[in-house]
Amino acid sequence: MGLLSWIAAGIVAFGISRLLRAAPLYWAMELPLAVVAGIAGGCFATAADFGGWNELDLRAITFCLLAGLSAVAITRLIGMLVRAIRKGDVDVNGQQV
Repeated sequence: MGLLSWIAAGIVAFGISRLLRAAPLYWAMELPLAVVAGIAGGCFATAADFGGWNELDLRAITFCLLAGLSAVAITRLIGMLVRAIRKGDVDVNGQQV
């Protein structure tokens, strides 16, 4: 039950991130990223003794949701930075042109 809740939290994180269209990334990349980050958050929560892979715990689900949202946010920020550098809006040193 715990592992399924981790996956569900990753899918919910993907859904929340799709509502915030800050960067046009592909959903096929964001969905597996959010699910894998959710599973990693669940593993961290298990290591912190918040539930386990076979038991449902709200703290573990919170870790999974935050991990999924953070992974998608970091990926979007990196994508925005790469697009700005390619466009010429930002110099490699971080100075605005």
